[in-house]
Amino acid sequence: MDNKRIVWMMDETIANAHPNNWQKVRRLENDLVGMIGNQASQHEVIDPIPCLHEVIKQLHGHRFSCVFDMTGWLTPALQELFPFTPIESNFSLSRVRVVSSPKLETTGYTVSMSSREIEETRRRLDLTNTLIFDDASFSGWTSRKAMEVWGIDPEKATHAFLIANTGQLGQEMGAVPMLESLGSKVVFGHKLHTPEDDGWHLKDLHQNPNLEQSFELALSIQEMIRREGIESSLVQELFTNEAVMRTLFPDNLTSEQIKRRIQEGKFILRNGNVIDGEEIHAKNPFLWASPYFQEHIDINKILLNKDSIVSVLIELRTLTIDPEGRREASLELQHEVRKARNMCGIEGQFTRGKERI
Repeated sequence: MDNKRIVWMMDETIANAHPNNWQKVRRLENDLVGMIGNQASQHEVIDPIPCLHEVIKQLHGHRFSCVFDMTGWLTPALQELFPFTPIESNFSLSRVRVVSSPKLETTGYTVSMSSREIEETRRRLDLTNTLIFDDASFSGWTSRKAMEVWGIDPEKATHAFLIANTGQLGQEMGAVPMLESLGSKVVFGHKLHTPEDDGWHLKDLHQNPNLEQSFELALSIQEMIRREGIESSLVQELFTNEAVMRTLFPDNLTSEQIKRRIQEGKFILRNGNVIDGEEIHAKNPFLWASPYFQEHIDINKILLNKDSIVSVLIELRTLTIDPEGRREASLELQHEVRKARNMCGIEGQFTRGKERI
């Protein structure tokens, strides 16, 4: 028996859903994991709210010269926690993979700001005591790269994550030990420990606008990979088919578009990769199409429950694409931070009282 623990992260589904629907989202995502997870692993659905509370507890009382919100959705909550601290919310790094290859190798990372924009912003920021906040980190690579891009001294940086990896990734250290080895401080709300644990973002299961078609197509591809092998010519041909690419990865980038982004300073290649040929690339590709996803799910169980799974996926997508819902979620996250901060204040009073005794 495998007994690997699979952590299913529901951070961005909560962040994009109206608070009135949070309980429904939690139920649906737990139902979904129950319908697709293999029995050889332990499956754990992680709610971001308790993680956020735990991080707030660890950050309470600390002062920073500036804060970077790498999540794209926690800025109002961080403004509640640090009302007098500049918060940079326009900078983010997003992993991009080669989706015209069934192995979905990492190409690099898109950068939300150009080199010129970063330099202009850097001049008005005090980077002597920086907090860099992100939702989840396995390798710590994006956090390390953020420090390099902005010229932040690792020893003067604190990294905060809702979920962070304290283990090893092959021959390399995971996020927490790697960042600590550079001299940074690291706080987190929930830990996973590779290689014993693994994890997936649940939003990557239902983010596709062609959801029903993409789900059916991805299942066919998973079946073919299982039957023929990932190196088979049939599988390779599928991943170079234009209609397949358009359905599974509608927001794709060509190699030429990647090259233009590199020239603008808005793309970072990973590990010396080069861009040549006519590959197709995509950010956070549709998870059902990933061959690595297959070892943590039960294809036979999915085929039996296919109609129910599609229904849950469609409902989750519907609940997480409304801009009004996102705005209300943002306000509720502020409230959660206020609540956690007040609890820290009360605990601090009790602690100080005990110290005086």
